[in-house]
Amino acid sequence: MTQSAFVLSTTRKYVTVQVGDQAPLIVTKNRTCPDLCPGDEVLISGATPDISVEHLCPRRTIFQRALGPREKLLAANLAHIYLITAPAPLFNPQALDRVITAAAAAGIPCSLVLNKTDLPGTDETLKLINSSYLSVASSIVCVSATTEEGLKPLKTAVQTMNGSTPTFIAFTGLSGVGKSTIIGALSGSELARQGELSERSGMGRQTTSQAYAYHISHTNLFLVDLPGIQNFGLTHLGIEQITAGFPEIAQAIAQCRFSDCKHDSEEYCGVRDALSAGKITNQRYQSYQAIIGEITIFSNRDH
Repeated sequence: MTQSAFVLSTTRKYVTVQVGDQAPLIVTKNRTCPDLCPGDEVLISGATPDISVEHLCPRRTIFQRALGPREKLLAANLAHIYLITAPAPLFNPQALDRVITAAAAAGIPCSLVLNKTDLPGTDETLKLINSSYLSVASSIVCVSATTEEGLKPLKTAVQTMNGSTPTFIAFTGLSGVGKSTIIGALSGSELARQGELSERSGMGRQTTSQAYAYHISHTNLFLVDLPGIQNFGLTHLGIEQITAGFPEIAQAIAQCRFSDCKHDSEEYCGVRDALSAGKITNQRYQSYQAIIGEITIFSNRDH
């Protein structure tokens, strides 16, 4: 008998799937089946213990990263991405820009979550976020997983996405920002795989090495815990897709006199003018130029 299932996690040999409200099943993958990732809808067949994935259903969205020829599928069919950050030293705007750009290219709404608001440096970090991301992120949410402040509105926002069909919502961020803890709090169960903070640097250890989608019982919601974003390449995207992730820069580019403007030191550059006028933050400008430089290098290597 063939039935529909949703992928929770994958390894080289096995796939963990969810069928309705049943307990997750660990199944094998047909050799002809392409690479899978959390959120994929698949067709499975067979009887325990010989159940296998036979077919991948069409994806509505695909969230991925790439560095040169090495592409990594992260999650499919996402309805929303919550990108979690925290006060320094965990606040890394360059990493945030890359995830936001990948989400924009995939057509997935992305919200910023500032966690650990009980720690020093919160006000300064929030000021930086508001100056750069108010017009970029779908929403900006402040929470403290430790004190639970702000978690109720976030939980409500997640619950409003529950509908008649399975809905996958991803959570990602640098290691140590508390995303697994937040997932556990939102789901009402002990799902968090918490790590430790280095006393010397304050940076978090990587505790999520494999993406996993947690099903919230009696709902159609799945919360996807994605691995850390320390190395988030965007070489699978083109310049136009990168620029779409920087709408304030895209708007300024329309004012450049020359179509081949590199927005570096050229005259009559709309981007440089907007930067000087404070319409583009220096941090976002530098991040954009770094990403464009990266994809240009890899593009030249391919030719």
